[in-house]
Amino acid sequence: MRHFVRDKNLTNPQNVSSDDIRVYLEDLVEEEKSRSAVDQAYNALSYFYMAVYNHDLILEGFKRPRKKKLKPVVLTVSEVRKIAISAENLKHRL
Repeated sequence: MRHFVRDKNLTNPQNVSSDDIRVYLEDLVEEEKSRSAVDQAYNALSYFYMAVYNHDLILEGFKRPRKKKLKPVVLTVSEVRKIAISAENLKHRL
């Protein structure tokens, strides 16, 4: 909330439109903030407007960033051989 208020130079948060909030969140995405940071900002603003002003936050056209899917690290056959050969004790070798 504090960053949003500073960014928009707000004196009264009730005067903020949904478009202002959407633009702020899109700026966070463009700045390559993490997915969790964008979600946290969205949820904080949504909770604030619901709890304080009893106003539902509806953002048309804003899509939250998707979670990145990481590919598993797979060793090559030669890397596995190097690891097996590097074992000093015979019982640790394959």
